[in-house]
Amino acid sequence: MSAVFERFGTQVWQQITALPFGSLTKREIEIVFLRAAIESGLLDPRPEIIATMCKISLSKAHGYLTDLALRQMPLNDVNAVKRLIASLKDSEVVRSESHLSIPLDDAELRIWLERKMTILRLNSGDTLRRDHVKLTPSGLAKLLGASEGILSPYDALNNLPKELQMAEWANAAKKSWKKGTTWPEALEMLGNTVTIMQAVIPVLLGSVGA
Repeated sequence: MSAVFERFGTQVWQQITALPFGSLTKREIEIVFLRAAIESGLLDPRPEIIATMCKISLSKAHGYLTDLALRQMPLNDVNAVKRLIASLKDSEVVRSESHLSIPLDDAELRIWLERKMTILRLNSGDTLRRDHVKLTPSGLAKLLGASEGILSPYDALNNLPKELQMAEWANAAKKSWKKGTTWPEALEMLGNTVTIMQAVIPVLLGSVGA
C-alpha cells in the first residue's frame, strides 16, 4: 500500500509543478488529486465508488469523471466499442421490442457516444443520458457502420463462438450477409424485430475481432 501512496504523491507533485504555482483553479486542483488517486490505484474510476470514498453525491462524481474524460485524448472507435461490449457483459441490459437499454457509467464512452450520435443524427428513438444509453437496432447498426476498425457483419458473424453460430438468427444471417454487407443492411435483412433483438448483442460481441 505504501507504494500506491508513493505513486499518488509523485503524480500530484508532477502535476502541480507543471504550471506556475497558484495558477490552477480550485476545480483544477481537485481534478489533479482525483486523477492521481485513480492513476495510482487508490480509486476505481466508477461514479458510485468516487461518491462513496470522497463523500459526495453521485451527480458530482459523474461531473468529476466527465471533467477528467474531457482532459484525455478521445477514445478511438475500436476501444469505445470494446468498452461498450464490456458494459454488456457486466451490466443488466434491457431489451424491449424496439430498443436496447444499456447502463452507462463510463464518462469517456459516454462522450464518444454523444459525438457519434450527434454526427449520425440519430432519431428521437435513440437517447443518451448520464446513466444509460437507449438505442434502436438501426441506431446501433449506424454506430457500428460509422466506427473505424470494426469488423464487417460478415466477419463478425464468423467471429462468433460456435454455439452462437448455430442459433436460428445466425443461420438466417449466413444466408443473406455477404462480404460487402453494411451494418444497417445486415440488421434490416434479419427481418422482424424479435429476431433483430436476439441478434444485436451476440453480433456486437463479435464486431471487434479476437
